[in-house]
Amino acid sequence: MNEKEKVKIRNESYRKAHKEEMKEYDKRYYQEHKGERDRKATEYFKRKRQEALSLLGGKCFFCGKIRRLVFHKKDGKAHGLPAWRAAFKSPKEFVLLCKAPCHRGVHFCMEHLNMTWKDIKSKFNGG
Repeated sequence: MNEKEKVKIRNESYRKAHKEEMKEYDKRYYQEHKGERDRKATEYFKRKRQEALSLLGGKCFFCGKIRRLVFHKKDGKAHGLPAWRAAFKSPKEFVLLCKAPCHRGVHFCMEHLNMTWKDIKSKFNGG
């Protein structure tokens, strides 16, 4: 058994023996470092969203705008995850659209005109 494993076992046994103290310590530590943890998480998610934007081309599929972009699932169905995460998992199912007018227009066509993504793409983007 190496030193690292010994330390791990020692720490685990200490935590078990001092369960209530450790619970209080963890709670206090969580509260004291909340702001830093939130800031790091926000930075991480912003960076990952930027990576997802780059993965999909970084501009609106129809008009080419680079601001106020949203991830649109081509089949129009809900994806259950934050859209940029879902886009990482299956980028071929997503497209970037500017929030208005393109994203609104696509949803209008899908919901009210019963058009599919393929129909919309060929009609408004020339194929």
